[in-house]
Amino acid sequence: MEKKLRVYISGPISGYEDLNRPAFEKAKQNLANYGFEPVSPLDNVKSEAPEKKYLEYMVDALHLLDSCDAICMIGDWPESYGALMEYLFAARENKQRVYLEDGIMETFKLR
Repeated sequence: MEKKLRVYISGPISGYEDLNRPAFEKAKQNLANYGFEPVSPLDNVKSEAPEKKYLEYMVDALHLLDSCDAICMIGDWPESYGALMEYLFAARENKQRVYLEDGIMETFKLR
């Protein structure tokens, strides 16, 4: 059996109702439909109440991203400092990037 490509989902979280969870869940479903193994940083976050400092969340997110093969940018990610950090980390690590728009996928290799 071929190993599924692990794809980290990156997008805005802070300041969104329910941490933008519906957008992340929709991306997870779309990526799974394309045969990827979706990985969401929200899977380990239980509520909007901060349990840790922002930096601790970002360190956890970057460790999770490091374990993935690609990154999927969703929503208004360019407006999110955290998503921008994740994008730059993925570029530094030469990970593939995946874009989903209306459930349609495009993939690109970061340079």
